[in-house]
Amino acid sequence: EKHSEHDGFDVVVDCSGFPPVIEKAVSWMASGSVLVIFGCSPRDRPMKLCPEEVYRKELTVLGVLINPFTYSKALKLAEAMGERYLNYEKLGIEIFQLKDYETALAKLKSGSISKAVFNMNSDLFFS
Repeated sequence: EKHSEHDGFDVVVDCSGFPPVIEKAVSWMASGSVLVIFGCSPRDRPMKLCPEEVYRKELTVLGVLINPFTYSKALKLAEAMGERYLNYEKLGIEIFQLKDYETALAKLKSGSISKAVFNMNSDLFFS
């Protein structure tokens, strides 16, 4: 539950490119924070962004261009590496629901995991 405009994240990096996720991310942002849109979005999928919320919160939206033609090569490489190299348990990666971000950060800080992955599917529209 947010108590003020100062509650929220200072930086939000979207790697999904999925417009509904980017739209929701704005509500998670603190005043003066930065939204980095890194994911490749489909050209025909606009997103809703309330200009009033952007200027009231003094948000910065930053787009980062990546080469979309490298994605298929990266997928082929990941498939070739398979479970031998990309096993989450072996790599110290744990999956969390977004609501459990404090637990994830504590585990990262303690060194008990190397990376936290957040499952956005069930948490996308939480209040």
